[in-house]
Amino acid sequence: MAKRKGDFLKIAGIIAEYNPFHNGHARHIEQTRLQTGAESVICLMSGSFVQRGEPAFMDKFARARAALEAGADMVLELPVIYSLQAARYFALGGVRIFNALGVVSVLSFGREGEELPEMRPDLSERLKEGKSFPAAAFKRAQPNDMLAAEYLRAMQETDSAMEIFWLKRRGAHDSGEADSALGIRKAIRSGRAPFDALPEPSARALRGQLALNRAPWQEEELFRLISARARAMSAEQLKSILGADEGLEYRLKRAAEEARGLEELINLVKTKRYTRARVCRFLMCVLLGAEKEHALLANGQPPYIRCLGVRREKKDLLSLCAQAGALPFYTSGARLKREGGELFNLERRASDIYELLLPAPGRGGRDMTEGLIVL
Repeated sequence: MAKRKGDFLKIAGIIAEYNPFHNGHARHIEQTRLQTGAESVICLMSGSFVQRGEPAFMDKFARARAALEAGADMVLELPVIYSLQAARYFALGGVRIFNALGVVSVLSFGREGEELPEMRPDLSERLKEGKSFPAAAFKRAQPNDMLAAEYLRAMQETDSAMEIFWLKRRGAHDSGEADSALGIRKAIRSGRAPFDALPEPSARALRGQLALNRAPWQEEELFRLISARARAMSAEQLKSILGADEGLEYRLKRAAEEARGLEELINLVKTKRYTRARVCRFLMCVLLGAEKEHALLANGQPPYIRCLGVRREKKDLLSLCAQAGALPFYTSGARLKREGGELFNLERRASDIYELLLPAPGRGGRDMTEGLIVL
């Protein structure tokens, strides 16, 4: 990967969840490399919990390894404080991390339409009409385009120097990060694992996780843990949790006393204004103890960047990121434990709780013991 003096190393960045990594994701990486001329593609991936407001289908280390085997050159972790927020802050967190990394020159994302979505200045008026945020956010944007629009807004707000490359999605398993991955997850839960929708490294990882009873996470266990937290906390304590706005904490407190299952709990809390995704993210924040104070700590500038894995032939990226970045760059959980502060404590908690949600619960402390993945 070494460049001659004076040469410019072009690196593309992708913000994703890979939940799980499917053929559309592989095509995205391939086309990003091909059409932008990028020598390397760095993927910034959600960790143990994803933006839909639920645990990831497979653990972050298995997903990072699959992404590296299927085309990514490096995988970074998007902190849970960003992955459990609405599209606006999910995108803003990702863009800020890439800005701070100092080496990414192109932000690549997939979208549905032919033209970039139009920003809407009248959100507050549309919300007064009773529309939930996803319906009001962008009048012309299809649901899968909302993140694309938020990436653009985040780049504008942060005065990002990155260029934009967007790829039009196509096909049943290339119709968008949420829809296609959701279909795959549903099929697996119903016993019809569509391995042909996944590149071989991802299919192999999924088979391995299923065989070890490490996927998928268990709904009943999730419900019990959330309910225990919600019942034990007062409404005042719940009010400090990230996402507790406009009385949502009171709705949860009442619902937690009545609900006998996860779907019932969600349905008792959600309303026309409180979308399902918003409620689910709030429930995950309750589970993890993610507070508004955590979001304030992450506001403006993320405190660190963590690398989960890298291709062996691209290990030069490690020193490049460490030298060029505006933030501390870590490959070791042990060092992060000493220097990562409250936000890394939250990350560790997310990983440890995630392990309790699996069919065969795993040990805690994996953020401390899992080394950098090098393939």
